[in-house]
Amino acid sequence: MARGLVAPDMEHPNGTPGHRHNGMSVLQQHAAFFDQDNNGIIYPWETYAGFRQIGFNMIGSFIMAIIINAALSYHTLPANREAFDFFGWIASKMEWGIMYLLARDEDGFLSKEAIRRCFDGSLFDYCAKVKMGGDFANKQE
Repeated sequence: MARGLVAPDMEHPNGTPGHRHNGMSVLQQHAAFFDQDNNGIIYPWETYAGFRQIGFNMIGSFIMAIIINAALSYHTLPANREAFDFFGWIASKMEWGIMYLLARDEDGFLSKEAIRRCFDGSLFDYCAKVKMGGDFANKQE
């Protein structure tokens, strides 16, 4: 289970440097950014606030909050994967599209590091701190 707490790769065998996992799995860490009041439940207004913190506009944040919370509220219950899960296919494409909009570089590429940091949730904290200003981004490179 120890590896389930970090998102390792060849360059970062211990996960994101400086990112604390607080005993949570990488999926829990990914979702924890959006749990604004740390009560274990993510409401649409918390998803909206999280998207605003990482730099999305009001309209996009509102639409994504509604879609994500409506889509995941039922599907977070234990279930088996379905062969013709059209909703899952669409949701997966939307998730990658949102991550591309959030983390693409100046050349329009999505780096392996951004994807890895998305898994453990550190990408969201990073983007929120960069949006707030300061030289945080320069210290992380």
